[in-house]
Amino acid sequence: ITCRLPTEHLTEAARDLSAAEELLRFAHHPSSSASAQQTAVASPAADLLCEERGNMEPAPEPDRSPGLLADTSVVAENTMASPASGSAALLAQPGDVVGSIDDMLLDLPEFLRNGVPNIPDPFTAAGNTSQQYGMWAPRGLIGFGLDSNLELDDVDLGFLDAYSINVPFDFESTEGSATLPMERADEESMPQSGVSIRTEAYRKSIWRFIPVSQDCGGAEQQNLSLPTEMDASESPELRIKVGRRSTGGRMAQTSRDKILALVLSTCKPANVTRIVAAFPSLELLNILLQYYLTSTSCNAQSWLHMSTLSLDSMRPELLTVLIAAGAVMTPDTSIRKLGYALQEALRTYIPSRWEEDNSGTRDLQMLQAYGLNLEIGLWSGNSRKIELAESFLQPLVTMLRRGGKFRHSAYTVSGPHAQDHGPVLEEKWKLWIEQEQYVRLVFRTFQHDAQMSMALLTSPLISYAELLLPLPDVQDLWFATSADSWKAMCLSRSGAFNKRPTLVDCANDVDQLCSSGHLIDTEAASLAVLYAEWGLVWEYRQLSHFTEAQPQQALVITSRHQELVQALKHFRISCDGLAYGIDGTLSLILETVLMHLHMSLEDVQLFAGLEGQGEAYRVYPSLRDWVKTSAARQAVWHASQVIRAAKSLPPCSIRDFRAVALYHASLACWAYGLIRVAEQRPRSSMQAPQQDQTVWLDDTETTAVQRFIGLDRGLPCLHDSPSETSRVSSAFLSDPSAVMELIIGILQDNHKTDSGSKPPLVENLIQLMGGLQTAAKGSIS
Repeated sequence: ITCRLPTEHLTEAARDLSAAEELLRFAHHPSSSASAQQTAVASPAADLLCEERGNMEPAPEPDRSPGLLADTSVVAENTMASPASGSAALLAQPGDVVGSIDDMLLDLPEFLRNGVPNIPDPFTAAGNTSQQYGMWAPRGLIGFGLDSNLELDDVDLGFLDAYSINVPFDFESTEGSATLPMERADEESMPQSGVSIRTEAYRKSIWRFIPVSQDCGGAEQQNLSLPTEMDASESPELRIKVGRRSTGGRMAQTSRDKILALVLSTCKPANVTRIVAAFPSLELLNILLQYYLTSTSCNAQSWLHMSTLSLDSMRPELLTVLIAAGAVMTPDTSIRKLGYALQEALRTYIPSRWEEDNSGTRDLQMLQAYGLNLEIGLWSGNSRKIELAESFLQPLVTMLRRGGKFRHSAYTVSGPHAQDHGPVLEEKWKLWIEQEQYVRLVFRTFQHDAQMSMALLTSPLISYAELLLPLPDVQDLWFATSADSWKAMCLSRSGAFNKRPTLVDCANDVDQLCSSGHLIDTEAASLAVLYAEWGLVWEYRQLSHFTEAQPQQALVITSRHQELVQALKHFRISCDGLAYGIDGTLSLILETVLMHLHMSLEDVQLFAGLEGQGEAYRVYPSLRDWVKTSAARQAVWHASQVIRAAKSLPPCSIRDFRAVALYHASLACWAYGLIRVAEQRPRSSMQAPQQDQTVWLDDTETTAVQRFIGLDRGLPCLHDSPSETSRVSSAFLSDPSAVMELIIGILQDNHKTDSGSKPPLVENLIQLMGGLQTAAKGSIS
């Protein structure tokens, strides 16, 4: 409602909010004078209403230019909202233009208006006064709101009691996936009603954390309780073959006692008795430890030296976090809660140990435990843990940096000599192992930092330029089982022991990844180069956004974009043989980086409803222009290649960052299709396309793909997935609902061997994409 009010009557009219709202309504509907007078007769403002009817005149219509979408509302200094209607009725100063969010709907295509979300104020919605404090930080992936209740109830304890006797998962399976002894209903199903569909989808997601006073470190301590009565003849340990073990030994009772002491030191006194009486059995702890160490999706042997791993001499912090990592990988909800409770205990315990003894900040196993603990939290699917993991990465980065582990000078261990034997050779081997574990810890931290940056769209903490240490050594040396075999392989390299290239060397000359294959771990080095390229892409995206209003910078930005495209293309050509050598992970990351290079995923998330109506309207004009460019078609091509790589991954391996990358790819295809349909309606392209017009984006690059990217010819489409859950045979990008259904089917089928629940992060992504699928279906119809 837009009107002009006489200035002399504004103050007195504002004394009665109801009369003021009626005053605004009457300004455009003088025919309703009778009802207006009945409503306003009880107040002085009502008298003014009758007296000043002749003084009111409609204000001119505000500019409806799409480019001014974010600036169509200039709110007066004195504004009021009617509590009765809950709308944005405002009292404006003379000459001010007042616009509502409804006015902005006119700038969107008609079929999109009903699908745009309306996120309520989380501090005042539904009269909730218990949460009217704290900060609301809806940033990207940390906004998931799926119910993540991690508290063990009586049902959980009953299952855990049985688990001390019968393992709830098949440890001997190829992937280490679980098999529950019985079917269980999903205990965390979410309500499907409330606000608009797209907003509700993001409210169910895990990327949003609104802290309340009940959120604290001790909230999960009761999850540490587990009945320990069991029949020794049915111990789960007896069901595990020795050949499936990653280490020759097993955890001793003294190690369990140390873990229990660690946990109790973080617990409230009221919980100590229950935890001591019901802590998990030694057999179950051993099972969970081996479950993590032997999982191919976790690849623990890439950073832990299995040949010398001694469970008896291992620090309890590292032992505990390995058990927690195994527990959270199981498909059973109760076991997961136990793992997350152990992770929470370690989150507070390790910093307290560093406070007591600062030399612990240079202890390798303490740093390894802290890093893995952060990984568990980041990919937990719980908004609180995600935010804490994001917050506490900086201490690990600082300790490694200040300890000199980013520089080449920290790695000076020389190789063995021909005359080295016995204790001398054994000592050199152990020194090399410790040094190599530091190298791999640094690059694992670099990987974690880059993945967190891509997932949460935040700045990386580690600069690619500061990693001057040598790249990880070849896998043959790393997997050597004895000092003698290590010596033999070192001497066969003809004095090249300390001549490994650095990350900077390989980033500047990608060909070294292949030519130095006898010196470095090519898989680890290739991933490190890609994560370094992500740092360059992130800088480009930030610079492009910062200078978008400066036309004089366009040439610089375009030149930088072309340089990055060429660098990544050269990487693809040089390392094509590596792409599927590590189960498609390298290809998936490469395509994800290229997808981000050609699009602003943050804008796409805002358009999808991440932060409400206002932000969706603000970014729509720029996205509307973007989908018409070759950059948009290039982005959806790379997004489709991410989908293709995800299909090639082994069962139960689309989790953690891989699941997030697939979600980002689905967003790119969904937004492109939805906006293109909005801009092209009604056109014949909405009809059933002919087969000869189809351009398959999730296949090898063909001439048809090049014509689509360069000339916008053809109808982009995704191949059908070998899915038992998806009902679509193929998905054209002009049908974003079908695209989402196809990608949801990929996620579900990758975890179909799990007889229990899927990983919490995967469950949340499926919920979120399902909501966007429903919203797209309603918009198209």
